[in-house]
Amino acid sequence: MTNKLTMLFIGLFMVISAFPVSAENDVKIEVLIAEDWGNKVGEFGIEKAGKTEDGYALDFFIAKDSIYILDAINNRVQVFDLKGKFKKIIKLQMKWQDFGLPREMTLFQNNLFFLVGKPPHYSANGIREIYKFTYNGEFIKRFGKEYIPKKREEYFYHLLSNENSAYIICGLGGIKVLAFDGDGNLKDTLREASGKEVVELMGIDVEGNPIISKIILGKKLSQTFLLDTKSKAVKEEIKDIYSWRDKDGNYYFIKTNNLRKKNDLITKIDIYNPTTKLHKNIQMSGDIKTIKNNKEKLFRYQINFTEVAKVDADGNIYHLIALEDGVLLRKITWKN
Repeated sequence: MTNKLTMLFIGLFMVISAFPVSAENDVKIEVLIAEDWGNKVGEFGIEKAGKTEDGYALDFFIAKDSIYILDAINNRVQVFDLKGKFKKIIKLQMKWQDFGLPREMTLFQNNLFFLVGKPPHYSANGIREIYKFTYNGEFIKRFGKEYIPKKREEYFYHLLSNENSAYIICGLGGIKVLAFDGDGNLKDTLREASGKEVVELMGIDVEGNPIISKIILGKKLSQTFLLDTKSKAVKEEIKDIYSWRDKDGNYYFIKTNNLRKKNDLITKIDIYNPTTKLHKNIQMSGDIKTIKNNKEKLFRYQINFTEVAKVDADGNIYHLIALEDGVLLRKITWKN
């Protein structure tokens, strides 16, 4: 999700070198990627002419031993190993100015799938189709438009799967969570809002089951439930909103907020296990100073940034941030 923030973030500096590790709140924080804006290998594209809503579009997912990062403005996906070392580029056979700007992506059955923002703003709002590409970046097909309500302003958001997924899971407005197969066929409506409910796809668990939030309009009630993809039965339901679940049953919610009284920003990670009753809060604050090739670079938390967070099966948290100074990917390890 995109968070636009307008206050300067000044705080604790984390200095990294060849092995970028920092400790805060009894956790290990590793900076895996700290790169400039640009079009060189490892850099990420930015558009400064005002043709797009944000100037860039970034997303990522983790598959086996690789991290795939969408570099939409450069029409490519960059692949890194789990330590942040560059591996290869998947060049998308398209130009976003003509085709639309990829906003979210996933890998399913060795094909790439994207949600694509259309002109004039190329934004994440108003997406009506899902696009399928080969693993090598060749366009195959688009699908999903026929499932968009004609009389309501509802669009696709979030496109999720992992190596254990039976389907691609996609959210439709606040009304439905849909399951598609690899050929773009709708296999099931996993959840549909009723009455004053708003249901939103938040994430998936290790087995590829969707994690869905439910809010009742007019009431201060928010819940998260884990849905079995095959039976559509609710496997677990807990209070409040969470996005990810690891193999040990821990749920996660990651978000950066503005601390108004202190004029600071802070990234909060909320972890909860309904079985063990574990409830842990992790906080990360401050600009980040990195050292690469004996050159120092400062990444400042300020004006208009985008964050994307994912959690792997072991509970390692990956937090991608796009800042004015470049792009950072951090790995947060909290389990001993």
